[in-house]
Amino acid sequence: MRYDVSENIKGYYDGASIEKIRDFVYGNERVEKVWKTIRSHVNNPSAILEIGCGIGAMCDRIIQTWPQAKVIGIDISDKSIDVASQLFQSQKCKFYNKLPATEDNKKKFDLILLIDVMEHVEKQQRPELIEFIENNLSENGMLFLAFPTPHMLDINRKNFPERLQPIEEDIFIADLQKISEGIKKPLVLYKEVFVWEKSDYAHAVFSDQLIDNPEKTVPLRYQIKKKMKSVFQPKRQQSFVVDKKKFVYNKLKLYI
Repeated sequence: MRYDVSENIKGYYDGASIEKIRDFVYGNERVEKVWKTIRSHVNNPSAILEIGCGIGAMCDRIIQTWPQAKVIGIDISDKSIDVASQLFQSQKCKFYNKLPATEDNKKKFDLILLIDVMEHVEKQQRPELIEFIENNLSENGMLFLAFPTPHMLDINRKNFPERLQPIEEDIFIADLQKISEGIKKPLVLYKEVFVWEKSDYAHAVFSDQLIDNPEKTVPLRYQIKKKMKSVFQPKRQQSFVVDKKKFVYNKLKLYI
């Protein structure tokens, strides 16, 4: 996969790396919704590729959850890859600005993730990306996509143009069908989720089978108790943020 990406676009994502660090420290509801869907439909992956990994926070979550897995993250932003390597790189988690030659077309991944990536790929370049995924997805592998709905992009175009990135392409069901045909995997899950407003983001899973790991049902009284505890014990969340701030500073010498 060899995209002709302009220096302006690379520069944009280099500059966005600081916001991704803040998302890691303080949290981002969009990422939490993505993680919930991944946990619900992915079961013990052993080889994972995240395309557009940013600073590597999702790769780190995966390793923490499935420590037996090996994860590769790739991103066009050299700055993001540098940050990811300093924060999260390990024997089982590596970061590159492109899939290294030793991996390309040799390593088959049983999970490939594109989280807020496909909408930033121009439509004429999508076939190249789809072919790359098809070549690197294992026989029983799964592709996961997360992206803003056309409804959300329309709102941003009309009311919040400052939120738009250099490339913002709509993704319709017809586009998902083209992906399905290109990677030879059926679309087994499509759902629109509520992040900041109704149906603003969508999640899609392509696989020969749909794994369903529903969360254990918790009695309502315990759900209420847990909610009240989180409201009246904010120090726990504050401590969580402080720990992440210390982690980032120790690795990057950067105050967030």
